[in-house]
Amino acid sequence: MFDVEKTQQLAQLLSVGPEERTPQWTEKFQSTVLDAALTAPENQVVQGPDGFPYFILQFPPGGEPFTPFSVSHILEYCTEQGYGIVLEPGSNPPGWVFSYGSLWMLRARGTLLWDGPVGASVEQLEAGEEREIISGEPDEVLVPPWARAILRGYLQACGIETPMFSLVQDRMVQDTTRTPEWNLVFNIEPSNFEETEQLQGFLQHLSWFLPPYLAVLHAGDAISARFVI
Repeated sequence: MFDVEKTQQLAQLLSVGPEERTPQWTEKFQSTVLDAALTAPENQVVQGPDGFPYFILQFPPGGEPFTPFSVSHILEYCTEQGYGIVLEPGSNPPGWVFSYGSLWMLRARGTLLWDGPVGASVEQLEAGEEREIISGEPDEVLVPPWARAILRGYLQACGIETPMFSLVQDRMVQDTTRTPEWNLVFNIEPSNFEETEQLQGFLQHLSWFLPPYLAVLHAGDAISARFVI
């Protein structure tokens, strides 16, 4: 859980510029970052420029004793508190930023690697289209209890008194390189937003909480959120 050798390897990996990071670099990063021995400042959580909270991890001072932390060490805590993780936030840009959704995927599936389509918000499903849409209640494997609690708390803080959702699959979308197979639709009413851009911004913010294999939709004529989170 606290590997000093991986600390040095991680520092070397992060010294590689973003444009030079190959798929092999990404695989090496995952095998290194989880257990690298890092440290945390006294004020462990910071609000990022995106408005979300991040637990800070930093490289330890050379030649000095330190209290070790690692990504795997704080993973359960962060996913139950609604935090992301930021490595070396003082550098420009930060060494690495983990959204809550990426930590959700790590805890639920044991990986940071995802080569499928990224969730975010996808094309809204409209009534009257020739599309085969199926929906149901997300099970606790796909949306674990700890993630449900975070989603529920965020939506309540945004003014949705009783957050609800459904799991939706658009069977007419066969191009899996474009959209994820599964979507979560929430009881977010477009009429509550003055501009379409405000609605899209809200959905983008909500997608910070979701792993990349889940997309986010709002309720509409063709689909509805039927299950309390």
